[in-house]
Amino acid sequence: MFERLERLVEDNEVRAQLLIWFWLISLGVLLIGFGVIAWRAFAPP
Repeated sequence: MFERLERLVEDNEVRAQLLIWFWLISLGVLLIGFGVIAWRAFAPP
């Protein structure tokens, strides 16, 4: 299994695609987190 993963990571195109996916997922989590904080802070009681 690790050999297959190593072969995938050696390809720069696949590595760039993985990086973009991780970036998009982390950006989504960050924005949802800030949204929840803002909603809790500014929502009427």
